[in-house]
Amino acid sequence: NLTGSIVYQPDFVDRAFSTGAVVHGGCLLVDNATTWPSTPFAPIVGNPGLNAALVAPLASPAIDVCAATTAPLVDFAGNPRSVDQPGVPNINGPVDLGARELPFTDTIFANGFD
Repeated sequence: NLTGSIVYQPDFVDRAFSTGAVVHGGCLLVDNATTWPSTPFAPIVGNPGLNAALVAPLASPAIDVCAATTAPLVDFAGNPRSVDQPGVPNINGPVDLGARELPFTDTIFANGFD
């Protein structure tokens, strides 16, 4: 089960699965969808743009993709999941793909505006 995962390795040629089924429920980001199951949902194709801390930026296709019911309550770093980013449409829900959730940044009050 690869739900909530990023499998991004451009130019990787073969992803043959010899046994079993890959389950992802639409919560999977890949570099090329041709060898991944497309039912019941196709995986998302794109570059996650992860930074050095393995957090996807706000413009990443990995932001606000999965349903909260399929995700743990905290990410790999112990930060809360289900951080719904304003202005980013939720595909299946507010949870980001990958190990780390993008924290909410209040851009209006970021510089101490009162």
